[in-house]
Amino acid sequence: MQLTDKDLKSFQALYKKHFNKDISRAEALAKGTQLLTLMKAVYKPMTQEEYDFTQARRKSTMGKVVEKILLDMEEEKAKS
Repeated sequence: MQLTDKDLKSFQALYKKHFNKDISRAEALAKGTQLLTLMKAVYKPMTQEEYDFTQARRKSTMGKVVEKILLDMEEEKAKS
């Protein structure tokens, strides 16, 4: 995938905003290309079936997560 001049300028602006550092066009091209390569390696869109499964699992485990957090808070309070 090719990064356009507009893409590079946007990347430079975002980099400046987040890291408070200006980068050259060449550095923006290198870092932007690295970011795209990483995203291609790790990003995989979910199917509707995978999304539904994930949401159901999240809902089924939410109570256990809340219980664990509350228990940990009670234990911390007891130590104080």
